[in-house]
Amino acid sequence: MKILHIIPSVSAEWGGPTEYARIMAEEHARVGHQSEFATLDSSGAPHVEAFHFPVHAFGPGFGRTKVTPAFGRGVEKLVPGFDAAVVHGLWHHACAGAFGAMKRHNLPWLVFTH
Repeated sequence: MKILHIIPSVSAEWGGPTEYARIMAEEHARVGHQSEFATLDSSGAPHVEAFHFPVHAFGPGFGRTKVTPAFGRGVEKLVPGFDAAVVHGLWHHACAGAFGAMKRHNLPWLVFTH
């Protein structure tokens, strides 16, 4: 199974959600699943380059919820290549920005509120 993790950032500064998503992806890999991450990070950021899994960085986002139109467009292109998605958290643009693409492509998804 190929799993897309929707998360604001893969930076350790985001704390628990980022660490939990990384551990979840490692456990999935152990049983043969693939994980990739779609984030509001800037591409080329050091934490993006150093992350343990492929990261599709569509930022930078702006404001408290990190809004960027590039995120929705980017996720729209990614979704057809995945079997399921995990949305990490609620109160950020990654959650809202990915919703339309997941719905249009009937991608099964769940929200982990952290």
